[in-house]
Amino acid sequence: MKRLIAALAIAAAAIPACGGNDSAPRPRTTSGGPITTTAPPPLDETNFVLDQHFWHDGFRVDLAGAEVWTTQARFTNRLSYWLTLRGRFENFGATAAYFEPEMAILFDGLVLSRRQGNPPQVGAGSAEPGELTFLVPDDFEYQRAELVVGALGENRARVPLGPEGEAVRLEPRAVAVDGSGAVQLLELTLTGAVLRYDDPASHSTAAEDTMTLTVSFDLLSWKEGSGRLVNDDIELKLPDGSIAAPDWADLGAVDGSEGGTLTEDQMVRFIVDADGAGDYTLLITPRQFAAEGEAATIEIDFSL
Repeated sequence: MKRLIAALAIAAAAIPACGGNDSAPRPRTTSGGPITTTAPPPLDETNFVLDQHFWHDGFRVDLAGAEVWTTQARFTNRLSYWLTLRGRFENFGATAAYFEPEMAILFDGLVLSRRQGNPPQVGAGSAEPGELTFLVPDDFEYQRAELVVGALGENRARVPLGPEGEAVRLEPRAVAVDGSGAVQLLELTLTGAVLRYDDPASHSTAAEDTMTLTVSFDLLSWKEGSGRLVNDDIELKLPDGSIAAPDWADLGAVDGSEGGTLTEDQMVRFIVDADGAGDYTLLITPRQFAAEGEAATIEIDFSL
């Protein structure tokens, strides 16, 4: 009998226990269903440094590094390959916003625009870490790939992921301008100008081959009481000789006095050609500040 019991014990030990802990490794699960493969293919865990930056939709994005990784479908075991770009997202707007322009990875003639995950969200005037993830093919080589940011018909930033290629960063540019002019009860003095491809206030980007020129100025008024410039009072003569009306303006009340009262930081914006270079003339006809009769026009020349 003892021999029979011993034999049964040996046989039972040879049968794997159902539901017990296996010594074989288990796949790591991720949210949304896919599981990371336990046998990573060559692309998995490929890390590389980027050190690239660009501007778009009122954000500056600094990309520090990237990783190529894989997931495996739960039922089919099919592998998917992903590229994640990590960096710092700075919001120059006055409201919190998501960084979510149209984006794509260009590789070997392919446009790879399928993304995963939520877009980075950043508070007004602050910066946060974030990442952008794209589905890529199994033969993906980051050295030959490029990130393109922007929709068809608008200015697009372009960032090579490898050592080759030239970046298009859409960087804003502050321009030192000066000049002043006076007529009747008002004097205007230029204080600065900024060329931008994007608009932080609306988190949008200008149309392709154009940018915005924002001109800042101070006003000195001798008009008793309060007056105001309006959009119809201001025009810009462009380098080609054509006249542009303001695209946007921040023109507050202008107080005046017999001895003169200074109002600072008035702004007006125009749409100009993308290169922005050339000779301009700011034309201001301050109708509310005319002493009598028809208002004259202030003309201030400047170059970018």
